[in-house]
Amino acid sequence: DTSEARNDPQTGLANRRVVDEQLRERLAGFQLNQVPVSILMVDIDHFREFNNDYGHQAGDAVLTQVAHVLRRSMGENDLVSRIGGEEFTIIIDSNSSESAQTLAEHARREIEQTDFVFEDQHLHVTVSVGGAESQEKENASGLVKRADVALYASKSAGRNIVHWHDGKQSIPLTQGQATRTPVSAFQVTDTAAPPDTKDFGTVCSELRQRLVAFTSEKR
Repeated sequence: DTSEARNDPQTGLANRRVVDEQLRERLAGFQLNQVPVSILMVDIDHFREFNNDYGHQAGDAVLTQVAHVLRRSMGENDLVSRIGGEEFTIIIDSNSSESAQTLAEHARREIEQTDFVFEDQHLHVTVSVGGAESQEKENASGLVKRADVALYASKSAGRNIVHWHDGKQSIPLTQGQATRTPVSAFQVTDTAAPPDTKDFGTVCSELRQRLVAFTSEKR
């Protein structure tokens, strides 16, 4: 089934395959017409503990509701997708990083303020967000890497925060909540370099492994 191959069965959102295709297509368009591409990486905070406390059925319900809020918070041409577990990504159809940043903070705030209901339980959910806008000669791997670095900065700064990677460092967008200003997990200096040989899923997987290793070291 074509729809099953391109959609997440739990939430109905686009899946990794669609994200990979759209990101490459839009970045190719950026190189031709200079219309920038922005991407957001969104993680539900402490979702594993949430499942342990409330059960997987509650977790599934929250995933579906978070997907709905994200889709409602974005524009008609923005691609909202679930890339696995509690992880979502959004490709924003915007001609300025300022408007993309505004949407990122809007989505975070909408989820924070939503009353998530499951079997008469009212649950509070927050998300951490990292974003980045395409730069000259940057490939999909470089853009995703910077957005994921910004996401890691949001997690490190206490979660329920948006960070934006400006090409050099991750800048907090959420006022009054960030504990580090700014955060730079590492400098990205190779945004124009190697040909784009890794797909979206591979890049995300590698970055997740690094995050898990770093977190383990900090404990």
